[in-house]
Amino acid sequence: SSTSEKKCLARAKKRLIHFIRQANALRFAGTTKTTISLFPFFGGTFFFPRDGVG
Repeated sequence: SSTSEKKCLARAKKRLIHFIRQANALRFAGTTKTTISLFPFFGGTFFFPRDGVG
């Protein structure tokens, strides 16, 4: 199960990096408020459940 766990983690990392890039693009467009409100939700859904599985 450790390999599938690593795959999940890698996938989450890729999504996080992609999200951060999108967030940076949005920030340049001037919508910083939405970025800040979305970030805690995204981080919470992706990383806390994974900690509980291991």
